[in-house]
Amino acid sequence: MTKKTTRRRSGLKCLTVNETCVPAARFAAWMCVGAASALITGVPYQARALNLYDGQAHGNNLEINLDTTIAYTGIVRTNNPSKVLIGPDNINGDDGDRNLAHGVVSNEFEITPILDIRDGDFGAHFSGDAYINTPYLRTNQNDSPGTNNPISIAKNNDFTSATRNVEGLNAQLLDAFVYGTKTFGAGGTQSFTLKIGRQTLLWGQSLFLSNNGIAAGMAPFDVITADNTPNAQTQQIIMPVGQVVATYQPNSTVTLQGYYQFEWRPDMLEAAGSFFSSGDILDKGGQRLLFAPFTGIPREKDIRPPSQNGQFGMAVEATVGAYDFGFYALRYDSKSPTVYLSPTFSNYRVVYPRDIWIEGTSLSTTFGPVNVAGEISFRQHMNLVTGANPSATNNVSSNPAYPLGSTWAGQVSAIYVSSGIPLDPGGVTVDGEIGFNHVIAVTANRNALPNAANGGLPRTPTAANMEVVFTPNYYSVLPHLDIGFPIGLAYNLYGRSMVDATENHGTGSFTMGVTATYNVTWIANLTYYCNIGAPNPLLVGEPSVADRNYVLLNLQHSF
Repeated sequence: MTKKTTRRRSGLKCLTVNETCVPAARFAAWMCVGAASALITGVPYQARALNLYDGQAHGNNLEINLDTTIAYTGIVRTNNPSKVLIGPDNINGDDGDRNLAHGVVSNEFEITPILDIRDGDFGAHFSGDAYINTPYLRTNQNDSPGTNNPISIAKNNDFTSATRNVEGLNAQLLDAFVYGTKTFGAGGTQSFTLKIGRQTLLWGQSLFLSNNGIAAGMAPFDVITADNTPNAQTQQIIMPVGQVVATYQPNSTVTLQGYYQFEWRPDMLEAAGSFFSSGDILDKGGQRLLFAPFTGIPREKDIRPPSQNGQFGMAVEATVGAYDFGFYALRYDSKSPTVYLSPTFSNYRVVYPRDIWIEGTSLSTTFGPVNVAGEISFRQHMNLVTGANPSATNNVSSNPAYPLGSTWAGQVSAIYVSSGIPLDPGGVTVDGEIGFNHVIAVTANRNALPNAANGGLPRTPTAANMEVVFTPNYYSVLPHLDIGFPIGLAYNLYGRSMVDATENHGTGSFTMGVTATYNVTWIANLTYYCNIGAPNPLLVGEPSVADRNYVLLNLQHSF
């Protein structure tokens, strides 16, 4: 368990834990390890919040709790910059490599408070995040003024103010919503719940492969948290957005849910010039695209969707015996950008595609100690991976310049918790997922796909990837102390996806570490992270950061 774990999972048929709505089947699997720990150590598996007001002592139902987590994350780079990734073919992707070329690349202190106010079936939920990361508050190690992309700084070894704000010193509001539930019908068998405000909602059964799942259309992802959290799950990196969520349960086996989003937010990408950044022209801190050393074009105003551009969805979920089924339909605007160059090559713009539709279904069940889940979805008007695009005169709705297609995606996951085995009395936990995606048809702008003419590497219609985490567990090693040894492997099995630029065959990552949990509220984690695959500046994902292996230390305490 590592930093920024406040990204809350919300779904349909669910159990609520600290205002986090977790699908029931998955909740049971996730809690097995904690329940076993509680039985062995005698410590209840629950968060320990500070009770600010207990209405029972005053003759009412009002309850106010404050749950606070403080954390430290340190990251040390273990290898030197690759000559390929800081070479002349990567002048728009080398700043992060050069800025933090060796030594400590993260030294972050963070506090995350969560406030819950509840009065019977009504309440409010607020959370925030504040942090300071000292490497970004001083000069960096960049020694190449000719390939340094920013234009707002006087010296090549400074970070832009935008990068400092995102990576170095910031505070942000996360969740902020109110809710209420009304039960009615014979015996109170029906219920209606309404939530309004900035919140998270997650449909489908995505475990690790966030971009491939239905969840990719529902909320932006915190890529910074994903990069700083080895083996991050979808529920940890989803970001809250302003929306209205209505849930109706006519009986104990069927749930109807719908949402309308009145806020659009982009993915929280790594700021340009930060350690994990492989693009010097995008998002916060991106200011200039270089054609040669000292020669480039500036960034103009982004083309973003309106906050209320019609992002909504409907879902039906039913339980039949031991099986949970879900059916979903949603419309959304992309949270991940592409780039338009002006026809005269005088500037560039960051563009966010619009008007994408998803229809999908999911299934979850349990076989003995194994929870198995999967989903399949279809997308229309889906933006595909883009090569160099020299046209900025197109709009992004009726006449986009990027390639579009109809696609399908599917994934299957499993969570297994064993009983005690020889040499490991606590048993092992195995979390794994495999995913596929396929372009059914390219419906517009095929020539804008990466190809030899625009300097890109050709993509394949079909791709597959996987991720698995194997964790031997040792409970009550000392009184109230549990230890786990997570080992993770993420690997792109097949193809160079036309849908997801980070899926490139033969690349991935390997992690191994140790996690110690004391008295539930104290957690320490030490992890080694290693990229798999050769450096390649023409590919996104692991090949573009293949030289950035590291050791991470995370310490956190909740109270």
